[in-house]
Amino acid sequence: MTGKDTRHQVLEYLEQITENTDFQSAEKYSAASIAGRLNISRTAASQYLNEAAAAGILVKVNTRPVYFFDRRALERKAYGSIPVQAGMGFQGNYSSLDELEQEVLRAKDDSVFSRMIGSKGSLSYNVEQCKAAITYPKAGLPILLLGETGTGKSYLARMMYEYARQKDIIGPEGQYVSVNCAEYANNAELFLTNLFGYRKGAYTGADKDRKGLIAMSDGGVLFLDEVHCLSSQCQEKLFHFMDKGQYHMVGDNERWYTARTRIVMATTENPEMALLKTLTRRIPLVTRLAALEDRPQQEKKEILYSLLCQEEQRIERQIRIVGGAYHRILEYQFSGNVGEMVNCVRTCSANAYLDSQRHGEEQMTIYMHHLPDYVLKNYVGQSEETEEKSVLTMEELRKELQVQKKIYLFNRDLLRQIRRILREQEDIADLVNISRNRFSQYMDEISFDTNREDSPKDNLYMEIVKQVCQQVGKRRGITFSNQDILNVGRFICDYIQNGSSCGALLREYEGEIAKVQEIFRRQDAAHDKLCTELICEMRNNLGKNLNAVGILDLFIAISTFAVQSESRQTIGIVLAHGYSTASSMAATANDLLGNHIFDGVDMPVNVSSEEIARKIAVYIRQLHGVKDIILMVDFGSLLDIYTKIDGIHDINLGMIGDTSLKLMVMIGEYIRDGMPISKILEAVEDYKFRPECHYIENRKKTMAILSVCATGMGMAERIADLLAQSLPVTTELKMIPYNYGSLSDAGRQSPVFEKYNVLFIIGTSDPGVEGVPYISLDNMIQQHNSDEINGLFSKVLSREELRQFNDNLVKNFSLTNLVGHLTILNPQKVIEFAEKIIRLLQIRTGVPFKNKTKVGLYIHICCMIERLIVDKVCVSYEDVERFEEDKKEFIGIVRECFQEAEKYYGLAIPVSEIAYLYEYIYNG
Repeated sequence: MTGKDTRHQVLEYLEQITENTDFQSAEKYSAASIAGRLNISRTAASQYLNEAAAAGILVKVNTRPVYFFDRRALERKAYGSIPVQAGMGFQGNYSSLDELEQEVLRAKDDSVFSRMIGSKGSLSYNVEQCKAAITYPKAGLPILLLGETGTGKSYLARMMYEYARQKDIIGPEGQYVSVNCAEYANNAELFLTNLFGYRKGAYTGADKDRKGLIAMSDGGVLFLDEVHCLSSQCQEKLFHFMDKGQYHMVGDNERWYTARTRIVMATTENPEMALLKTLTRRIPLVTRLAALEDRPQQEKKEILYSLLCQEEQRIERQIRIVGGAYHRILEYQFSGNVGEMVNCVRTCSANAYLDSQRHGEEQMTIYMHHLPDYVLKNYVGQSEETEEKSVLTMEELRKELQVQKKIYLFNRDLLRQIRRILREQEDIADLVNISRNRFSQYMDEISFDTNREDSPKDNLYMEIVKQVCQQVGKRRGITFSNQDILNVGRFICDYIQNGSSCGALLREYEGEIAKVQEIFRRQDAAHDKLCTELICEMRNNLGKNLNAVGILDLFIAISTFAVQSESRQTIGIVLAHGYSTASSMAATANDLLGNHIFDGVDMPVNVSSEEIARKIAVYIRQLHGVKDIILMVDFGSLLDIYTKIDGIHDINLGMIGDTSLKLMVMIGEYIRDGMPISKILEAVEDYKFRPECHYIENRKKTMAILSVCATGMGMAERIADLLAQSLPVTTELKMIPYNYGSLSDAGRQSPVFEKYNVLFIIGTSDPGVEGVPYISLDNMIQQHNSDEINGLFSKVLSREELRQFNDNLVKNFSLTNLVGHLTILNPQKVIEFAEKIIRLLQIRTGVPFKNKTKVGLYIHICCMIERLIVDKVCVSYEDVERFEEDKKEFIGIVRECFQEAEKYYGLAIPVSEIAYLYEYIYNG
């Protein structure tokens, strides 16, 4: 067998086994295993595999042993693109099997938009609007992309097309057609000819029929870049097509042609100044892309890293970059945005490549002098020799990006919510609770981050934080638990290493940060003083300053942890007979523990169990904030007194029939370390003397629904608002937007399950929390799995309330969609008419509408009314005369149902519009 045949055999075999990839049995993907299966030398197999990996045919995992996977087979498995390079350079792709598995899951679960840097960050809202535009039924909704040159408008338009292909909204025949309207700025006739096509003989030289761009993009996407360059005449023809879906070919004014073309437009200009108002009114979705300078520093780093990876792959060489050059590119304000950064990276890569060729070096390093002159112009920094001491590899850049995301995303989501609350003048008191909740989720992510490794510096920082907390706590009479100190220390370590990624947030939210800090000071002066003192001590001991974002985070951390410590959520009570027996035992145990854990309750020897129960109940009711009590009694016969204690329905009670000092100290350590009461009792039951124990779970947790979205907290918050607004009655049920990543990683260990009785999780992606039902938002709106959903809500809503909730949900969901579409009418008012019309239509036709039909009718009726008011035009309907003859009864019903709305708005509903309502109701 020749070498070429052997190589083919190796690659063919690897493709076969990759088709059914099993990351749990990775051994078969190693060179040794493949060589053994094919009965060839390991050296030959390794050579062929590494060559194919270098060519991008295979994906390589740099572990011991090294594993190889066929890239195309992985992509077929994932239904998405698997990057050929992941920042490891020319020698390999991924650093671990977990990393590759996550990439496969990402490609499988996420849309093509996930390839865009910022799709879950600064561009998340843009992506949502683009998805809405491209997926809207029939021919989508026209959308206008705004933004400076180089912000990625063309790239986003192409992503919309690929997304529609991925979701089978556009079939294989649907094309993506891109037009730069600037080319037709001075030639309107040429544009219209190319747009609509022409018939033979339309003008001199038109010797045959020719399809236009609209016909070519029928069933696909037509992207009109620089649309502001079109003349008024061209814009008028364009909005006529957008209205009707019909057009004339040049040279044929008799025949109408139709096309279902999704139209995406882009401009760098202000549409109010550059476009006709009649055109802008027909564009329901307008989204502005942020300039590169306005995007977070984290995203700039990801973009630069991605561009360097692309250059590595293109020239098949490892790239390194000195720290000075790397930071200069990040600091430079590119007027041409991402597009200009692309040119910069290519220029300096070309210069570095040329130098490496001259010196015969296989590796190439980008130095300061390789940067373009315009980037270096007016740069005042250290000497080039100093700047070039730090050389960064692609692997180092990749690791830096991974660890920086958590603290940036936490602060970004928190500050967005704070801005919204301040702008909409919502209840300011919620700010503290929301902030604590978000910080707890952030701490979850830090705690469950398996990729994070503690460095010697981290250990030093943790020790300093511990000493500072103990010193300040001692001065102020506050005891921090070990868990409190650990969490504050973790935050400080993460912030010192990665807090620089929050610099852009500081500039963007400077006003909101100042306002919320003032609110926190007014609400809790004690915590403000404690925070100020801790910051001062940490600055002196760590030699590090916190900026305003860090100070805000630390205040939230202290309010979260110190409040818990002061409120003593879990305490121990010693109950013993005799004069000062219990109080003496409690004092001794507290001294040994160094914390106030136990209270002592002394009982006379001859008192009855009923009297003891009454005295314990009175004592417990005087406690504030306590959720769990360990009650230790000196006689086992007292273990049943819990049956006689009244008024402690919100407290969990653990009963232990022993009061030995050794056992008290052991239990006190568990309480101090935050161990749950049920776990404490399990540990006590394993104690060598095995005292008798009972656990009484009395706490009534508040019921809650968690809303999640894999693309960010913004959508999760909207889902929570939508549900809360739809509840027909006031209930104790809480709607809590929660971080998807935190919930997915921590599962039932997330603190929210300790605080709330979670009925179910609702959202756009299932975080996979074991034992907690998940409901898709789409399924709830469209009443799929209605029995399951009704069963879950039956705990808080009656049957009639549940029916009203479903109706409200549909109305509010429709109203949310309509706000962005209506330009003249008040959405609230017109939807009230639509609600009444839909209710009457159900009664008169006898057809019970599904939620999906109701949503469609809400949007259709409201948009139809505005269109008839604003443009005085109605839709065309094929063979409308026959419909009018056959459906007289239905037409009469509709006219009665619309009577009040027609009178209010001064319009009459044409028969063609009634025909489309018929289609919605009976054929939708």
